[in-house]
Amino acid sequence: MEKCGELFYFFGCFFYGGYPFLDKFNLSGDEKSGRRKKIAFLAILFFGKYFNHISNWGVAAVKEKLRKEILLKRKRMTKEERQVGSRYILEALWKGKRYEKAEAIFTFIGMRDEVNTYPLIERAWQDGKKVAVPIAKEKGEMYFVGLSSFSELQKSRFGVMEPQKGKEWAVLPKEDDLFLVPGSVFDQKGNRYGYGGGYYDRYFQQYPKLYKIAVAFSFQVMEFALQVEAFDIPMDCIVTEKGWGFCT
Repeated sequence: MEKCGELFYFFGCFFYGGYPFLDKFNLSGDEKSGRRKKIAFLAILFFGKYFNHISNWGVAAVKEKLRKEILLKRKRMTKEERQVGSRYILEALWKGKRYEKAEAIFTFIGMRDEVNTYPLIERAWQDGKKVAVPIAKEKGEMYFVGLSSFSELQKSRFGVMEPQKGKEWAVLPKEDDLFLVPGSVFDQKGNRYGYGGGYYDRYFQQYPKLYKIAVAFSFQVMEFALQVEAFDIPMDCIVTEKGWGFCT
């Protein structure tokens, strides 16, 4: 702390005419010490915010770089690799107690190179469970609506398949419901990088008690800890083609 104080004090004095500027005044030792603390405090306010912004920019840059690398790797999977991996993931979910106990399955619609969730939805209907899927709106708003047939799905302005239903059709998740979360990158502590829109993070802020299960291919789970920001909400568990892992 003393070194940080000296550093910030130096910067503060620099803007006020140089480090020894206090010697120009006929001040007692206590007065000089008091002035010194005030200047250091002002420097901390200014440079603390500045360095914090730099830190945030750095984390954002790291996230974007890693996200692109992993999504490119996922995109390069063969159709067979994706089908086999998705099947193992869904089988692990079906065998889990959370699927068995759940009255409703809250899941994303697997798009392009994501885990294929269509078989999961069909199985849930066969098992007499309700299914809810997300609808994304502008400004980061997202809500879930019931889905009873794939014929309800249409491509949205964001290129995502979703029902054309307004917020008045929204259904709310219960703690025991199976809630599945997509993403680009994860780590073994449950930290998650999404796709950059912040939709799920905002949603989880509204429902903090949800048990959040990420589904992804194993290469999307890093062995090192991800750099995250304050608004990044971690998962409670993750399921890959290798099974359930890192559950709390």
